[in-house]
Amino acid sequence: MNISFHHIAITVQNLIESVRWYQDIFGFKKTHEYSKDDMTIVLLQKDSVRIELFAFRSETTALPEYRKELMKDLRTEGTKHICIEVENLEKMIKKLQSRGEEPLGKPDEIFFGGRNLFVKDPCGNLIELFQS
Repeated sequence: MNISFHHIAITVQNLIESVRWYQDIFGFKKTHEYSKDDMTIVLLQKDSVRIELFAFRSETTALPEYRKELMKDLRTEGTKHICIEVENLEKMIKKLQSRGEEPLGKPDEIFFGGRNLFVKDPCGNLIELFQS
């Protein structure tokens, strides 16, 4: 039986800001939007990568500060971050910096090959940028 990932789901505080960030930084396109009760869901897609963003009109708890720090979060059980492969890491860094956003640290070599660097989305979720 073949399997593949379908999407990654992220709860966000500001849906409009988060959708715009994923569109502007990575080129995602909004494919679906759905509202029910006090929840709105937007599905974004770029190539075979899908991100589902959830937003609630009330009772959304902010991401705890320790989950916004890579090394502290790695020591906590559960899902850590999403990784998006990019063609050119330096070009992506310049794009982020041109928007006033600073990556977390400098590009690093990965033990299985390639280089990576972390950034945060508007809610503080850790996003790994990877170049093979």
